[in-house]
Amino acid sequence: MKGAIIAVAFTILVFFAAGTFAGPPTEVEKWQPPTNGVLPDEQAAINVARAIWRATNPDMKHEIGREESWQSEMVAKLRDGVWKISEK
Repeated sequence: MKGAIIAVAFTILVFFAAGTFAGPPTEVEKWQPPTNGVLPDEQAAINVARAIWRATNPDMKHEIGREESWQSEMVAKLRDGVWKISEK
């Protein structure tokens, strides 16, 4: 029982100390995507496509290939803010 009281007291102390030192809460700004996009280039878009393909097709993991082969065999084109990945 004594340990529980100490734990509660410590939690309350930390809670109030954090509020005191952190200052008043600030308004959270709305997230804005980076100006060059969330996926900045073709290589990043291909890597994400490969990761998604592997995650959604775990039984084909050995057939999906290495990252280097995807980079050499796939092409990514950005159109209207959407990356389209296809074979070369």
